[in-house]
Amino acid sequence: MTKDEMLWGNIRFLLLLIFSVAAIYIILCRYILNVPTEDSSELINEINHSERIFEIQHTHMQQAQNIWNEIDSLDFNIHQVQKMDEVKDGIYQLQHIYKENNMNTKFLFGVLSSRMLKCQFDIKEELNSLVHNNALIERIWKNVKPIYKTFAMDNKKTITIIILGLVAMAGILLFLFLPSKSHLANIDFYVYDTNDNFHYEVNERLELLVNDTAAIKGKRLIWEMGNGDTLMRNTDVSYTYRKAGKYLITLKIDGKHSVNKYIKVISGLEHEAIDSIPRINGVSEGYQGEELVFSAEGYGMDTWLWEFGESGTVDAYEQQVVYSYDIPGEYTISLQTNTTKYPVKHRITILPRFEKAEELVTVDSLVLVQNDIKKHLQAIADAKVSQKSVYYEHTNYIRNKYFCIDADQVVVVINDEKYNDFNGYCQGLHFLESNRKKRVSIDDVKIDDLNCVKSIHVTQSYIEK
Repeated sequence: MTKDEMLWGNIRFLLLLIFSVAAIYIILCRYILNVPTEDSSELINEINHSERIFEIQHTHMQQAQNIWNEIDSLDFNIHQVQKMDEVKDGIYQLQHIYKENNMNTKFLFGVLSSRMLKCQFDIKEELNSLVHNNALIERIWKNVKPIYKTFAMDNKKTITIIILGLVAMAGILLFLFLPSKSHLANIDFYVYDTNDNFHYEVNERLELLVNDTAAIKGKRLIWEMGNGDTLMRNTDVSYTYRKAGKYLITLKIDGKHSVNKYIKVISGLEHEAIDSIPRINGVSEGYQGEELVFSAEGYGMDTWLWEFGESGTVDAYEQQVVYSYDIPGEYTISLQTNTTKYPVKHRITILPRFEKAEELVTVDSLVLVQNDIKKHLQAIADAKVSQKSVYYEHTNYIRNKYFCIDADQVVVVINDEKYNDFNGYCQGLHFLESNRKKRVSIDDVKIDDLNCVKSIHVTQSYIEK
């Protein structure tokens, strides 16, 4: 056998060996051995989730940038309460995404951006206050400087008095514009229901959050829950009410500053399916030109579209509205909410205005009743907080003598701007409004019906003591 034949024989053997090994490996992997495989669906879900978070972060960044621009555009020298409240609310809303996602650290950017914007807002506010105070001090110094030069060489006593006066004025300015004071004045708290159904319920854990955690750092907080219970902690504040009712929650900071808020705790049985259907509370008969109060009652509503049948279009967008008809006749009031597929209807008859002779008789009777209610409301406002018997005496007098429905269904309109039910208004009038420096004066009272009072219009003001 020649060398070439031996070489080609070795090559054929090597090729056959490689082919045999490859075939045996394929057969083993395919039919005998279990080759581990990994399901990629979970990985794909993680990638999609990460992409969604990136999109949310981008949207969140745009919102934060818009709020930053609004802070830069604020003029703190102008008393823009509504604008500042909107900016603060926007800052606070940024951290909601962290809570909505069960405090997942991937959404911690919401809390960080909220804190950063709050810091920027406080810096701008304090810087503006500092600039304003410096300008005020410079103006005072310009007025005092000529006097100082005139008497500097003549009378050392006068110089001493001027210097002491400047020091006193500087102390007063520092006291008036201390940052801690402005911070405490802006502190508020919010009550969240943990089951996110927009109701405070019996046996539900409620979370209490302060809008500015930096301002309360190092301070002593006391929470009075309105039922005799007291909590003493700054963070992770939660509470569960065991009975339904209205409660006044009070937050006290270092015993010097307090914030109050009313909440209504309901029983879990109070809002069954039938209670989700909105109901219109209002009179079924009124007079031409009379201001009539209507309110929507039901659970889960956050939008209200009122049509009173006179204008042919939507007339109001609030839960409680005041409307007057220009033309007598029969009208159908329609209310559309986010919880209804079709509008809820309410019929009302509008009568012509009283003739003059009839009006004189009616007005005389109304004046007596209105003055009587005014007298007892003033007594409630004048009573000390400790005089609970006086409060209950006058409240029960008005309720028992003039109401034909439950007191918490009677609407009280304050200065044609604010609305409360009768119980909530009287509690605020007695426990919150009056203090050592001022008291509430009940200037005028108007009622809707002489025989069955369902709404009370109160005009009130503050008087220095």
